[in-house]
Amino acid sequence: MLNVKLEQRTNNTLTTSLSNMQVRAGDRFLLMGTSGSGKTTAAKLLDRKLARLYPYHRHYILDSKHDGDFDKYPGVVRGDMAPGKPDRNSRYQVWQPIQEEPDQIEQWLWMIRHDAPAFLLIDELYTLVYKRNEYSREFNILQKTGRSLPVGSIVLTQELSKIPANAYKQSVHRFGFYIEGEYDTRIRNLMLKFPKLEQPEHEFGFYYQHIKSRGEPAYYESIQAFLRDRKER
Repeated sequence: MLNVKLEQRTNNTLTTSLSNMQVRAGDRFLLMGTSGSGKTTAAKLLDRKLARLYPYHRHYILDSKHDGDFDKYPGVVRGDMAPGKPDRNSRYQVWQPIQEEPDQIEQWLWMIRHDAPAFLLIDELYTLVYKRNEYSREFNILQKTGRSLPVGSIVLTQELSKIPANAYKQSVHRFGFYIEGEYDTRIRNLMLKFPKLEQPEHEFGFYYQHIKSRGEPAYYESIQAFLRDRKER
């Protein structure tokens, strides 16, 4: 059970997190939203909570955005060549490639698949789309077999129109983050709001849908509403 304090702030600062969810070691999380909507903050907090819940799992992070979000994490490796397996006492490896070479990424993901139990955090998922309609083979294997290995994943994207549909379908927990504003027409069919970022003040809201749900994604206008709903269930 994940039980995390959740907050919301104004003036273009968000503290987001996830709470009261039943999770398993190989669960797959998909966090979707525009830049600045809270995905990375939520992913980092989720990663920390999973580290406490599963203290013997290794954590691998592919940081292709180079925004400084993971620079202070232990085990940072910079360079285009896939890093090797960390030593047995290292819980984290953060790979920051300058150029995304598909063969090197595949080699790295293959290593992770053979280093279970582990968690994999990808920021940004579009990095694994090498060509049009060509998706990472190794990541697809991880998505299909993650629970049995177990290798869990937390993936972030703001390029839903460019990633394969199975990335959405294979996720166990799906979250959409947005800052109150106008709809982005590219993803209306996914019922996610992608706003403009120039709002001086905003409310935080998101859609949530479990993979076993047969209905539409549930929208929560606030963190408090989400907590109340999960508590009542």
